[in-house]
Amino acid sequence: MYIVIAAVAAILIFITVNISASLYYKTENPSWKQLLFHSRVSVIFAAIAAVALGAAAVIQHGKIGNYDFFRLFVITTGMALLCVTDMKEKKLPNKILGILLVIWLVMTSIFIITDFQPTISKVGTALFGCFFCLLTFGITYIISKKSLGGGDVKLSMLMGLYLGSERIVAAVLYGAVFSALFSLIGLLAKKITKKTELPFGPFLFAGTVISLFIFV
Repeated sequence: MYIVIAAVAAILIFITVNISASLYYKTENPSWKQLLFHSRVSVIFAAIAAVALGAAAVIQHGKIGNYDFFRLFVITTGMALLCVTDMKEKKLPNKILGILLVIWLVMTSIFIITDFQPTISKVGTALFGCFFCLLTFGITYIISKKSLGGGDVKLSMLMGLYLGSERIVAAVLYGAVFSALFSLIGLLAKKITKKTELPFGPFLFAGTVISLFIFV
């Protein structure tokens, strides 16, 4: 069942990204090159999100509750979409971030009504995760003199809400490690320079994917 839902997530990402292309470029008929880029990259991230979520659900069968699964489903889907915009334009659109926040609020409210005790405890860990990211990424944003984008700070806070204190530290840590390794290899290979601006969203996505396999 979980694998089927994860596969549906991949299809939804593909459709959503391609529909959003015309809205993003504010044209009725975006060029085939624009759609081709979005299609190709969205398929890659959609596949990663779907396979990872399905595998994590199977491996942790019985240990991931319904609320946890839907949280992981939404954040992996949303981040896969954000990876495309981040790689294309180096932007994390506020509209998508806002939609993810609204989904979390609505989903959490529904589960609080239908399954109060387990859900309310998860809300506490979610708020802690959000605060952890606000503190760490906020300080980094200030110290780095805004070399870290404001969108990355907002995304990290959403990750905290969805992943909770159980997974957020690992997601951020692995994301930072992947970013550092990629930058180091790129510098050694002379593919990038110290002034090259790299989108951080895909690295946070990679960290989130790894965090799916943490048992909580």
